[in-house]
Amino acid sequence: MIIRSVVVRTRLSEKEYEKLKKMAKTDHETCVKSGKENLSAYIRKCVLHESGQAKENEKLNREVRELTYQIRKIGVNINQVTKKINEGYYQAEESESPLLPSLQVSGPDQHRRNIL
Repeated sequence: MIIRSVVVRTRLSEKEYEKLKKMAKTDHETCVKSGKENLSAYIRKCVLHESGQAKENEKLNREVRELTYQIRKIGVNINQVTKKINEGYYQAEESESPLLPSLQVSGPDQHRRNIL
C-alpha cells in the first residue's frame, strides 16, 4: 500500500469542478467500489499519464503478470509430477539407477521399510 502524505491544492471554478467530477465518475478505473468518483485517483491518473509515468507502470505490470504466469505454470508442472509419482507411474528398481538407491526409514517399531 502506498502512503500518500503530500497534499497538493489547486483552485477550480465551479464549472471546472463539476466537469472534473463528471469525468472522474465515468472513469471506471478510478471509481471506488460503490461507484462514487474518486477525484484524487482520477487527477493522479491524468497527471501520471501525461508525464509518461503510466507507461512505465504498465510495463512493470505486464512484466509482473508474465512472471506470475510463469510461476503458476511451474506450480502446475510440479503438481503433475507429484501426482504421477504418487500414482506409481515411476517404480524405481534397485538395479535401474545406482544414483537413486532405495531410501530406508526407521519406523516407530524400529523396523526398516522401503520408501521407493
